[in-house]
Amino acid sequence: PRKEDILWISLIGISGTLGQYFLTYAYMNAPAGIIAPIEYTRIVWGLLFGLYLGDKFLDLKSSLGVV
Repeated sequence: PRKEDILWISLIGISGTLGQYFLTYAYMNAPAGIIAPIEYTRIVWGLLFGLYLGDKFLDLKSSLGVV
């Protein structure tokens, strides 16, 4: 990989690590009833991001599984 690619890969790794750290910190310091609904929005964001990148919309079985 080029130096520029190594920089981007490193930033992705650091961002993921920090995200996991702060999510764990939030679960330690806030009631799970507040954090969990926010966490479930990851499904919606993942679906929207996938559609943005050109993925197909979910079929009926997958949609029912998400619900």
